[in-house]
Amino acid sequence: MKKVVLFAGVLVSACSGGSSWSEVAKNDDFADYVNRSTSRKSGSIVRMTSMRDYAAEQSLEGHSYFSQVDENEYECREGRWRKLVLVVFPRHKAEGSGHYIVNQSPQEWSRVPSDGLERTLWTIACDR
Repeated sequence: MKKVVLFAGVLVSACSGGSSWSEVAKNDDFADYVNRSTSRKSGSIVRMTSMRDYAAEQSLEGHSYFSQVDENEYECREGRWRKLVLVVFPRHKAEGSGHYIVNQSPQEWSRVPSDGLERTLWTIACDR
């Protein structure tokens, strides 16, 4: 449990202070970004941070938010991914105090779909 809380603290720190986000997808409801400077590779596994910024306020488990930041792992050889932690923020672009940590443990590995956001993020992470 300490490892997850420490990891989430590092993730929150990486989100603030003018981090370098690059837009990878956008529609009327939200925009998706990736922070390439957070990418860390170990063998065939890449860990990377992404953010979704919503146009309208969202609510999850009693917490209102405008943005969420995900820390995911991407397995490049076998085309798999998993979410490690999800943090929501009360303001746009991961700003504001009072962030809320949603995931407290890594999810199971899943196949990367043939299209969509996770395919885009896997492609960026694995440099394909």
